[in-house]
Amino acid sequence: MAKLHASLYTRFKRWFRRPSDPAANVNYVRLNSQQGLLYKIGFTTTASLVDRMAYGGHGDQKLIDKEFFFTQLDDAWDVEQTLWCTDANSALTK
Repeated sequence: MAKLHASLYTRFKRWFRRPSDPAANVNYVRLNSQQGLLYKIGFTTTASLVDRMAYGGHGDQKLIDKEFFFTQLDDAWDVEQTLWCTDANSALTK
């Protein structure tokens, strides 16, 4: 069963790292790397997943195997943090 509520400490810590504007894009992608298939949940202000993965110039955009979603949300940072703070993220790979 998924843990629905993050601990008080986790929520408190998250509050101080929260950007002043949490609106951006949330993405979920499968990457085909040398280590095998990897899944990534992310928060970005870039216009596309390819732009985000290309940031830094290391060619990471070539690792994209499948984009499950890339969507703009007013609370994107909060959504991404909530996914990482629950056991639900393990269900995303099934």
